[in-house]
Amino acid sequence: MTTPRRIVLTRTAEQCQPWHQALEARGVKVLSLPLLRFLRLEVQTEVDTTGFDWILFTSPQGVRAFFD
Repeated sequence: MTTPRRIVLTRTAEQCQPWHQALEARGVKVLSLPLLRFLRLEVQTEVDTTGFDWILFTSPQGVRAFFD
């Protein structure tokens, strides 16, 4: 007898919801355990991007913060 698969989702609650629903629809036991929370930091100065050919973002939250 095999043990049923279980998946723990650790993103924010908002990000977990679509994954949770899709996995449960396929019969997977899912635990949503949001371990991430994003807080906005107050930036005191503008970011000078002159002289850069590329800017690399590591998350959608970073992109939103940069363009806000």
